[in-house]
Amino acid sequence: MSNRRAATVKVHPLALLNISDHVTRVCYADQSVGAVRGFLIGYSDGADITITNSFQCVTDEVVCAQHACTRIRQYAEIFPNASPVGWYSVGPGGPPSQEAHTFMEGIVGGEDGGESLVALVVRSDNESAWLSKESETLPIQAFERGVDGSFIELNVRICMDDEAENIAVGHVTKNAKQASTAGTYEHLVEPTIGAIAMLNKKIESLLEYVNAVQRQEVEVSRPLLRSISAICDRLTAMSQAGGDATALRAHWDEVVEDCMAVALAAEGTANVAEFCAALDRRRIAARAPKALQMDL
Repeated sequence: MSNRRAATVKVHPLALLNISDHVTRVCYADQSVGAVRGFLIGYSDGADITITNSFQCVTDEVVCAQHACTRIRQYAEIFPNASPVGWYSVGPGGPPSQEAHTFMEGIVGGEDGGESLVALVVRSDNESAWLSKESETLPIQAFERGVDGSFIELNVRICMDDEAENIAVGHVTKNAKQASTAGTYEHLVEPTIGAIAMLNKKIESLLEYVNAVQRQEVEVSRPLLRSISAICDRLTAMSQAGGDATALRAHWDEVVEDCMAVALAAEGTANVAEFCAALDRRRIAARAPKALQMDL
C-alpha cells in the first residue's frame, strides 16, 4: 500500500450516523460484520471528496446491484449534484480486498472510465486506542485505488462547515460520563450558550462593517445599512436593555435559574427511582428464604 496522499475525505455526521446504525443493527442481530456494506453519496471537487449521505446494501450480490442502482437513481433525481463517491465496509484495519472493491465499483460503473470509488473502512479490531471512550480519533480509514492497483490511504475528517451544525453536533456528542447534576445543567444550558455565541459572532461581523464604513475603508451601501438597522431593531432584548444591557442579563439569569431547577428535578427523580429499585431488590431478597422453606 502506498503512503497517505494529501487529498482529504470529508465525512458528514449524517453519513457517520447511518453507518453506525447499520453496524449496530447487524451486531444486535448476531450477524457477521462482514455483511456490513453500503454506498457513500456525495461530491468531489477534483481533489477533496465530501461524503454527505450513505445507504446500506443487501447481502445478495444480484439483488445488491439492482437495489443500489435504484437508490442511486432516486438520489440523483432529488440531489442532481450528488453521486456515488465510495462505499463502506467493516474490517480489522487496512484496505479492503481487491475483489470487493472491484465488485462495488462495477455496480456504479467505476471501471468504465468514471472516477474510482473511495473505500471507507470502519475498524473492528480490539485496539484500545480505537475503542477507548477518551479517544477523539474516529475508527475509520479511507482508501483510494491508484493507477498501479495498490490502495492509497487518504486523510479523513468530519465535515462541519456550518456553524449551527457545529453546535448541534457538539451538543449530541457530549461525553456521557458527565451525567451528573452539573452535567445535566450543562446539557440544558449548552444549546443556549452556543446560540448566543453564534449570534455574537454575527453581530461582530456587522459591527466590523459599520466601523469600516465610518473609517471610509469600504464603499457605503445604503440598503445594507438599512438592513443592519432593521436587525438591531428586531433584537428587542438589546433595544430594551439600554447601555448596560440589564434586560439581556436578566433574561439570561432567568434561563440559568430555569435550567438549574430542571437539572435538580431530574437528579431528584433519578435518585427516587434508584431508591425504589433498591427497595424492590430488598423485598425480593427478603422473600426468597421463605419461598425456599415452603418448597422444602
